[in-house]
Amino acid sequence: MNRSRSALGRATPLIDARLVSATISLSVPLVLARTMAIENYGTYKQLLLVFMSVAAVIPLGLPQSLYFFIPRTDERRAYLTQTLALLALAGAAGGLGVWLAGPVIARGLSNPGLLPYLPQLAAFIAFHVAATPLEVTMTARGNTRAAAAIYFVSDAVKAAVLVVPSLTGHGLHGMMAGMVALSAARLAAAWTVAGVMERGPMLAWGLVRGQLACSLPFGAAVLFSIPATVRAPVHRRERRRAGDLRHLRRGLLRAALRRPVLLAHLRGADGAPGRARP
Repeated sequence: MNRSRSALGRATPLIDARLVSATISLSVPLVLARTMAIENYGTYKQLLLVFMSVAAVIPLGLPQSLYFFIPRTDERRAYLTQTLALLALAGAAGGLGVWLAGPVIARGLSNPGLLPYLPQLAAFIAFHVAATPLEVTMTARGNTRAAAAIYFVSDAVKAAVLVVPSLTGHGLHGMMAGMVALSAARLAAAWTVAGVMERGPMLAWGLVRGQLACSLPFGAAVLFSIPATVRAPVHRRERRRAGDLRHLRRGLLRAALRRPVLLAHLRGADGAPGRARP
């Protein structure tokens, strides 16, 4: 019982921080929807969709693997450094891929207005993915208060860099520039944690194989879950359309069945138009 209470006590700051962050995150779209032009808001939502799809897949479960390795090893610095290095490569590859595939993405989303923002989106993806282990590392080390503070500050600053440019007229370019700067600052903080707060060798590439064996199944599960997530609303839309078509067919059938009766009523029994049957 004491152990469970202790675990709950350590998790409480994280729970509180995530609740506050969720409240902030829910309020941001309400402000943006009222302050941005509808075309720019739609472009922002599409940029967010591309970012979330790519950023969910390319980390390959490496940040989550730190929850297993950091508490169980004396080589924390090596695990953290190699995770940051691998995620930097993954983020750079993902950002470059989004940039090169820009015309295809814009055509697939039927929005050529995405193209001017794709270089900033590519940089945001690269920095964001590379900085993903920041909160995970603090939580895995047992420093939940620091992790909660990072969550709260990051989400508060993110809300500010999204809302302030929209209110001051700097538009979507200003919002994307702020997100890139925030992600770069988070990446610098993550490397600071690895370099200052941990001790030991910076590199131990012999540990990479074991970490990848732990992380890749998680990354594959995320990859395979995305099509199912995307397919579900599509299926719901298709079912609604099928229901609408069935309703339309029934209405047309009723109209077709009633038409002879209506004509007979209008013509009357003796064939004279406009005369009703007695």
